[in-house]
Amino acid sequence: MTNRKSEIVWLLIIFVCALLLRLYALSYLPQRPITDDAFEYDYIARNIPKVLNNEVLENRDTFLYRGAKRGWLYPSFIAVTYAIFGNNPFYVLLLQTLLASFTCILVYAIGRELFGRKVGILASLVSAFYPAFLFYSTILFQETTAIFLLTLFVFLLCRAIAHKKPLLYFISGILITVVSFYRSGFLLFLV
Repeated sequence: MTNRKSEIVWLLIIFVCALLLRLYALSYLPQRPITDDAFEYDYIARNIPKVLNNEVLENRDTFLYRGAKRGWLYPSFIAVTYAIFGNNPFYVLLLQTLLASFTCILVYAIGRELFGRKVGILASLVSAFYPAFLFYSTILFQETTAIFLLTLFVFLLCRAIAHKKPLLYFISGILITVVSFYRSGFLLFLV
């Protein structure tokens, strides 16, 4: 088998393992009730369409406070998912499992780009089986999507540096701006 085919096989194995683990966790582990942060994200997401349609909210101040406290991007992701699939958090969690599985592929690409194929495979396997990544992909928290966006940023930045492509630098800059609005704590990480 050629190196390219071998690499594709490894990527498929890693993606399928990551996806199956997350789907298993989502389907068979006890579901946690929507409380605390998840409740606030869900509350904001359910009220975004009302605001966009100029409907009266039960408590406008609560909506604005929670939106200012939690941010708008993750609840917007939830709201779009609800608009497409219905007001069921399961579909948001299903999309998060897909994003988490794709994150493992991005981790492979970053590891391969910076340190070689073996490191890429090892790093992606660690991210596929890492318990915290499994846990957060099955609850209505922004960690999974934030990690996906940050990993995508690092991947694009590595590609921009390696190939000296101005467009990739530009896209990386836009993406890190989105990440900073998505989860402002990552700004300290980048500094």
